[in-house]
Amino acid sequence: MCGRFSLGIDQTALAEHLNALFGIEKLTFSHQPRYNIAPSQSMVAVIYDGQRYKAGYLSWGFVPKYLNHKNPDFKPINARIESVYEKPYFKEAMHKNRCIIIADAFYEWQRKDHDKVPIRITDEWQPLLLMAGLYGAKDASNSQSSGIILTQAANQAMRFLHARMPVLLDIVSAKAWLRGDIQHVNGLTYQPALNFKAVSKALNYPQNEGEHLINAQ
Repeated sequence: MCGRFSLGIDQTALAEHLNALFGIEKLTFSHQPRYNIAPSQSMVAVIYDGQRYKAGYLSWGFVPKYLNHKNPDFKPINARIESVYEKPYFKEAMHKNRCIIIADAFYEWQRKDHDKVPIRITDEWQPLLLMAGLYGAKDASNSQSSGIILTQAANQAMRFLHARMPVLLDIVSAKAWLRGDIQHVNGLTYQPALNFKAVSKALNYPQNEGEHLINAQ
């Protein structure tokens, strides 16, 4: 699964990346570096409206469109891409509301004795992680559209930490995902080169924020 991630670049760098990757010319929102993005918080996402790519914020925790203007207790943060096509909760979003969540790393926790050490995971091939996702109705608690990160079986490098990982895409497959050209998990061919680094245990607490969180453990 993916329960925490980061986007530790400033607005200028984010704008440059999104312009280079998606041709987005101007950001319509402000962004500060974030190192400990947790469920219910805002995350940067890209959508495709049929003509152009757009970037904005989503609230992490999915609410389907048929529950618009409501605030359900169940707001999943992850869904398995292998089964998301079949589940009524996500069916409309799979057809109409795909997105890419932008990150520069995600985290998993490694158990050592009686301790849990956060591990920061990046992709050697690309500076930003392009994570497949879906967006839904607005979250009644904050007026942002809701979103979810899709997961897949962990690759060989990741399995020592967890059996699942986010669906990571390169730019070609990210655009194909947004356009709806990828209709099955077999269409996901990108193989990231994952790097792992133990970081500060202060990251265990979602209220903590700052660049110091990614200092080596």
